Amino acid sequence: MSGPTKAELRKERIIDTARRIFAEKGVHAATVSEIAQEAKVSEGTIYEHFSNKENLLFHIPEHFTQRRQRIGVYHLKLIQGAANKLRAYAYIYTELFHENPDYATIVLLYLKGNANFRQTPGYQAIRNWFRFLTEIINEGIESGEFRPNVDAYIVRALIMGAIDQVTVNWLMSGKSTNLMETVDPIVDAVMEGILNPEVDEDAHWSNWRRTKARLRNKTIPAKEKKEQAG
Repeated sequence: MSGPTKAELRKERIIDTARRIFAEKGVHAATVSEIAQEAKVSEGTIYEHFSNKENLLFHIPEHFTQRRQRIGVYHLKLIQGAANKLRAYAYIYTELFHENPDYATIVLLYLKGNANFRQTPGYQAIRNWFRFLTEIINEGIESGEFRPNVDAYIVRALIMGAIDQVTVNWLMSGKSTNLMETVDPIVDAVMEGILNPEVDEDAHWSNWRRTKARLRNKTIPAKEKKEQAG
């Protein structure tokens, strides 16, 4: 299988350079000329790939999200239990922003409220990633792990909205805190509201609470201790 062509590598370099400059200077202040200079291409080359500066901006999420979405979905499919998948999804999504603050700045501060962006493949790439979270929540409802009356859309909005908001605060405060430390409190608050109380306690421990206990070195049920000892 052949690798990317020179033209594809050049386009990728332009997008990566634009992401950094847009985040640093702001979309309105950044110019195609300085993006071209930093990417070591001519302005004409940029216009061969993108119709204008806004079009270049809109390509950033498509290019960036699709690369990481494939990896995220692969790992999530290896995890058992909807509650555990939900926490892993929240972790992957938050880590994407934590490790790539330029991308977070562009998506959350410049594109989230842009009506034109909603008509682009980049927006659809993000939507596809969000739909996977809906599938995880519905999986939990169908398996009985989550309450039967849970609204998957509302739960998704709560999780993604909370992560987006704390990320914006993190960006605006100069990234002075550890963004990853917000994942557990957000997921805990949502999870305690959607776990099915009718399911046997041991069943819950076999998924969400057991994982939390191991991660935080908390006490796990006596029944499991006996099983481990046996």
